Amino acid sequence: MNHTINLAVIGGDSRQIHMAAQLQKDGYRVAVAAFDLAQLPPSLQNKPLAESFSDANAVIFPLPVSRDAKMLNASFSKESISLHSVMQLIRPETLVFCGMPPAFFEKTLEAHGITVVDYFKNEELTLQNALLTAEGVIGILTDRLPCTVFGLRCAITGYGRVAKYTARALQALGAEVTVFARSREALTAATCDRFRAIPLQNLQSHIKQFQCVINTIPALVIDENCILQAEADCAFIEVASVPFGIDQTAVQKHGRTLIKAVSLPGKTAPKTAGEIIAKTIETYLTEGSS
Repeated sequence: MNHTINLAVIGGDSRQIHMAAQLQKDGYRVAVAAFDLAQLPPSLQNKPLAESFSDANAVIFPLPVSRDAKMLNASFSKESISLHSVMQLIRPETLVFCGMPPAFFEKTLEAHGITVVDYFKNEELTLQNALLTAEGVIGILTDRLPCTVFGLRCAITGYGRVAKYTARALQALGAEVTVFARSREALTAATCDRFRAIPLQNLQSHIKQFQCVINTIPALVIDENCILQAEADCAFIEVASVPFGIDQTAVQKHGRTLIKAVSLPGKTAPKTAGEIIAKTIETYLTEGSS
């Protein structure tokens, strides 16, 4: 392991703090910036942005890099930091790690000869992140719903990694899970996993059966008409990222329950999530992209 590499962790949430601490524990030289409001471990010290970039061989941006494709995702910074301003600080020889970067961010840096690694594309990380997200969803259900998970009539939209782990966990706890998905492959996979599987376009005609609806699709699939067909006490849980899948305005307009469960590992398991990201980055630094 090359411990002469200087790493700069720029922005993020609690995951990035635990990630930085793990990288430092493993022998890397680590500086953090845009954490002036955070309670950092004694071994980490928040530095000015320019100073952090000037000393770094590799820069680590958060997951996601930005929530609006304009400003850096920096939960612990007292200042709003634009992506353009931080991009100007990156030296050509710097290796950039980031999670789910906006297209222009990645393309602009690569056009200037800067190597960009989206660590969220790592299959091991995405699988483990999905498992942590599912665990977080279960925690939210037990904390926020006025009923037990056992016997809960639950609908899940989509059948990607997060949906699969969430459905399996709910089923293991005795919930009645129905999967609504678009593709035949996803519906077949859900059926093979012993879930009731229904085409997504039929959700509106079935939604009245459920006590909660968990969305994992990052595109509008639960609109106002669908929401109005649900029981008044049905809880809608948004797990997907921007642009989301539940019409949040309609949920609020009609007085329904909406639970925003985005970026769950960062809220419910930041230490584990941060350590997973650290391991992924260390693997790349020691083994490369192969």
